[in-house]
Amino acid sequence: MASSLKLKVSQGEDAEYIQAEIQALVDNKGWELIGDDTIRKKFHFKTYTKVLDFNNVVGVRCKSVDHHPVTTLKFSSATFEWTTHTPPGLSSKDTKMANYCEERASEIGQVLPENAPSCKGSKAKA
Repeated sequence: MASSLKLKVSQGEDAEYIQAEIQALVDNKGWELIGDDTIRKKFHFKTYTKVLDFNNVVGVRCKSVDHHPVTTLKFSSATFEWTTHTPPGLSSKDTKMANYCEERASEIGQVLPENAPSCKGSKAKA
């Protein structure tokens, strides 16, 4: 495992648990730490419909847990950024939602970036 990341953990959270969860997301799942209080990942799909499906599934969960990301949708990708605003920092809400994104992306059909089409209409590689 890589060296420990420098995180701002939300007050009231178990700092060791959050550190371990964020470290695992960064080391094993391709998430990146932005500053000390935000995690981000871009998920790639073969069709825009799958991008929208992914966004909608995650969006429904966001509403039910009252925790919302910054999201950027493009032709073949969706980028999610998680942080907690009150109290500020990274929290178990962020790690749970990042892991939820991982599960749903796999179910919907996440692909490697090189297998996702460009917006110029080229077909994805098999």
